[in-house]
Amino acid sequence: RQVCLECEVRDVLKLGAHDMFIGEVVAVDVSDQILVEGVIDIEKAKPILYCPVDSSYWSIGSKIGTYAFTSKKDS
Repeated sequence: RQVCLECEVRDVLKLGAHDMFIGEVVAVDVSDQILVEGVIDIEKAKPILYCPVDSSYWSIGSKIGTYAFTSKKDS
């Protein structure tokens, strides 16, 4: 694990087919391997982001997949 956010649920919003959990971050743990002078080095952390607009996943600067892309592979 590189970054771990510990959260406490503050609210749950019912959104029809889904629920949205609203949380408060109460603790953060960051691996020394991705810290440079006490700051997270994004190049080392290599975060993955989700974009709900087109259901895509991104890494720094490039698209790496879309929601459920592994279930669409040919069998």
